[in-house]
Amino acid sequence: MAKFTDYVQTKPYFIPLKDIITDGLKSDVSKKTLEKLAESLKETNLVLPIVCLSDQEDHYPLLAGLPIIEAAEKAGLKEMWVMLIAKPKADALKMLHSLPDLLKVNDMFVDDQMKQNFMAILNDKAFNLTTIKGIKEKTAEKIIKSRPYKTWEDVEKTNGKRTPLKWLQNYWADH
Repeated sequence: MAKFTDYVQTKPYFIPLKDIITDGLKSDVSKKTLEKLAESLKETNLVLPIVCLSDQEDHYPLLAGLPIIEAAEKAGLKEMWVMLIAKPKADALKMLHSLPDLLKVNDMFVDDQMKQNFMAILNDKAFNLTTIKGIKEKTAEKIIKSRPYKTWEDVEKTNGKRTPLKWLQNYWADH
């Protein structure tokens, strides 16, 4: 006889927050970050926490995304989109084991306009570059010495291909 999980596909679901089991855990994400995340979740829920099936109906153990759940609660959401892995927790955790490697090849899409805007920040003499996560004092000095950046390729030649994208993503996440 087939089990319920044989018919359920892993996909996004819109479920009540009260049905997500966090075991009372709290993240170490700052209050400021949670507030920003809460504001963005009021507009759209594109970052999906990951849950799985349990033995109890309408109970979904949280596997990843605790800060997202906390921000959703702070935003007053009653339900949200989640990625449901249609497996029990032990099996779902095995599936997630390879996630870090997959995420390395799944960077945020960055278009040319975002790069141009970020280049303007890197070229801005009044902007404190060390406020961007990943840029420390020595790196800021290197960026300043290489100014002005005329093309994104100039930024990559000086700082590497992946690092400037990480800075851009960090800047975008914080502003």
